[in-house]
Amino acid sequence: MTVKEAHAIMTQLQELEFPRVFSKARQIALLKAGGIPTMSKLFAVTAQNNRRNAGKRAVDTEILLRESQSQPRDSDRYASAVARMNYLHARYRRANKITDGDLLHTLGDGLAEILNVIEREEWRKLTDVEKCALGIFHKNLGEYMGIPFDVLPSKAEGWKDGLHFALELRKWTIHYEEEVARPHQPNVHPRE
Repeated sequence: MTVKEAHAIMTQLQELEFPRVFSKARQIALLKAGGIPTMSKLFAVTAQNNRRNAGKRAVDTEILLRESQSQPRDSDRYASAVARMNYLHARYRRANKITDGDLLHTLGDGLAEILNVIEREEWRKLTDVEKCALGIFHKNLGEYMGIPFDVLPSKAEGWKDGLHFALELRKWTIHYEEEVARPHQPNVHPRE
């Protein structure tokens, strides 16, 4: 499957098959990012977790992810969304405030939550071809964002296909959360 075909399937899934799922999955993934101590600390330091800014950050993130998930990869809107995500993360990555693991987790959680919500709540399950498309899409997005896949078990020999990548990234993401997500003071919502 080509990246272009994967994007076409992503668009169909998001626009026609499961529009509520994609929105809900993005919201869940965004909330879960706040449970990672390095991320919650950064949200606290940058005031992105207070009542005034948290909603704006959530909406901005929703728009950028929706654009990247629904626009053709060769479109200006896709390129602008990915460029904006890279711009927003760049200085924190350079300062080591966002780790590669945190970024891979966020990418993986976006994928994992789409799979989870569909499996739990929808009228049908995804086909392996659709899961493959999700894997190819997320791998491509991760590459455009410069997220290293070095910690994934199949990085050295490569993935058989997008399905293999999707399932491996999902498994790694779950393990990362189990190891890293812990109660941490910045995770507590401030009372402003």
